[in-house]
Amino acid sequence: MFKKYSASLTRPNNADAYTARDTFGTAATNLFTLCSSSNGGLVKKVRAVGIMPTATDTFEVWLFGVAPTAQADNAAFSITDAEAANLLGIVPLTVSYTTALNRVLETALTTVVDVVYYGPLYAVLVVVGATTPVAVDKITLVVDVLEAE
Repeated sequence: MFKKYSASLTRPNNADAYTARDTFGTAATNLFTLCSSSNGGLVKKVRAVGIMPTATDTFEVWLFGVAPTAQADNAAFSITDAEAANLLGIVPLTVSYTTALNRVLETALTTVVDVVYYGPLYAVLVVVGATTPVAVDKITLVVDVLEAE
C-alpha cells in the first residue's frame, strides 16, 4: 500500500551561513520524525519543501531506522559508528523547482531510491554546499513509501 509521511522543522531566526556538510534544523534538533511506527516498507521518493536560499543549493536526506543523536541547526553533521549502523540510506535531492513562494527539491526521476525500512523512519537534512539560509525557514520533508501490509 502506498503511503506518504511528512515532518517539518523551522530553523532559527537568523541567516547564519551554512558550510558544506552542516545540518538543517531548529535551535535544538535536526531530526525529522517521519513515522514512529509502521510495518516497514520501501522508500520510493523524497522531497523537501520550503523557502530555501537559491536554486543551486543541494541537500541530502539521511534516513535512519533508529533516531540518531540530535544536533542543532548549522552544526557540522556527524554520527557515531553505532548510528551509522542504523543508517538506511542517503538520498540526494538534486532536482529543484522554484515558485513565487517556495522551492521544492526532490530526487531525480531517474534516481532509484528503494531504501528499505523496518519500522520507524527518521531523517536528517544535510547541506551539501555552503549557502546562506532564510531566517525561520520551515522545511517539510515528504517521503512516498510502499509500505508492507
